[in-house]
Amino acid sequence: MDVTCECGRTKFTTPQAEPVDIWVCYCDADKLSSGGACRINVFFDGDVSLAYNVYLNGQDGGEHLRRFVREAPSGHRLERVFCGECGVTIAIKPPASAPRQAWLAVPAPCIVGFDWKRLQDKEKVIHCWTSKALFPIPEGFQHFAEQPI
Repeated sequence: MDVTCECGRTKFTTPQAEPVDIWVCYCDADKLSSGGACRINVFFDGDVSLAYNVYLNGQDGGEHLRRFVREAPSGHRLERVFCGECGVTIAIKPPASAPRQAWLAVPAPCIVGFDWKRLQDKEKVIHCWTSKALFPIPEGFQHFAEQPI
């Protein structure tokens, strides 16, 4: 899947053609950084070094990237990668020092041609931090009051 920021300077292709799952997250940090009621993150598995190389050393825009590392309420450290030109978050991943390295999350709006009907897939979509949700969670979906892992 092709990923781009708003200004188009930062582009990369996801490690796999299909996501592992999609998380709709209502945590305060995702609401703050997305400017909305939630963030929809599309997750991919794989060696983070591969994912890291895909978007940091790719042909397009690698020199424009900025990073922000924070500790989540779960205690996990997360690295938010964003375009230094337009400020759009294009990926969330564990920092190099994290014990679990095998994932990459991409905000759904950054995926070119993202099929929003995927949000109806009750097998793949997980709602997390629903204790912070501003509206009711649709019935039949996996959901967690906080972080599931």
